[in-house]
Amino acid sequence: MGGEMKRRKYTRDFKIGVIREIESGKPPAQVSRENRVRNAIQNVAVEFPAYGYRRITAELRRRGYTVTVNHKRVLRLMREDNLLCVRTPLCQKDI
Repeated sequence: MGGEMKRRKYTRDFKIGVIREIESGKPPAQVSRENRVRNAIQNVAVEFPAYGYRRITAELRRRGYTVTVNHKRVLRLMREDNLLCVRTPLCQKDI
């Protein structure tokens, strides 16, 4: 599998009735930077499994990812990699 993955977007041209494929690829430099951030997120999530996206963002900033990391990017990457914590209810109300 290596190499870059391109996202494909399908649009329908209503005038002609044809479905067109549009590739919305990112530049290779941006893909490699995102992969570095993704790997760092995965390392922090393995090290601290109870951390959510806010704590992981803070931990990445402590580790030096100040420019390329914000909470929106961390949340998006964690959703894509299925790394979000499962919340358990603190108490159940008796009905």
